[in-house]
Amino acid sequence: MLARAGQLLRAIGRIELVVAVAAFLATCGVVGANALLRFAFNDSLIWAEEVALLATNVFVFVGAAVIMKARADIAVSLVLESLPTRPRALVQLVLLTAAALFFACLLAASISLWPLQRNATTFILDIGRYWFTLPLAWAALSMLATTAYQASVVLCYGEAAGEHLRLLTLPDEPA
Repeated sequence: MLARAGQLLRAIGRIELVVAVAAFLATCGVVGANALLRFAFNDSLIWAEEVALLATNVFVFVGAAVIMKARADIAVSLVLESLPTRPRALVQLVLLTAAALFFACLLAASISLWPLQRNATTFILDIGRYWFTLPLAWAALSMLATTAYQASVVLCYGEAAGEHLRLLTLPDEPA
C-alpha cells in the first residue's frame, strides 16, 4: 500500500514538474513578448498581465509541491541528525504533523475563497478569480498528501526512512 502511494505521488510529482516548468516558460514568454512590443512597437498585449499572473501562481505553488516531493527545500538538519534514532523519528513525526496541519488549513482557506470569487472575474479576459486560487488549493492538497506519505514512511521504516522520503529527483541532481 505504501509503495503504491509512493508510486502515485512520484507520477503526480512528474506531472507537476512539467506543469510548473511550462507555466514558468509561459510567464517568461508572455512578459518578454509584452516588453518587446512595448519598447519596439509602442504597443502591448492587453491580456499579458492576467495570463502572466495566473501562470506565475501555477509555477510558484505547483513548483513548491515539486520541491517538497524532491526534498529540495532548505532545511537545517544539524540538530535532527545529532539525535539518537528514536527521538529523531519522533521529532520528524511532530514536524510532519505540524506541516500537515498547516497544509490542511491552507487547503481549507483556499477552498473557502471560491464562493467569494464565483462572481468575480478578471477585467480583460473575464475569467473567474477562483482560477487564480486553484493552484494554491492544488499545491496544499499535494503537499498534504506528501506529508501524510512521509509520516507513514517514518512510522514504518523509522531510521531507515531516508531515501524513501524523496519522491522525485530533479533534473539537475545526480541520479
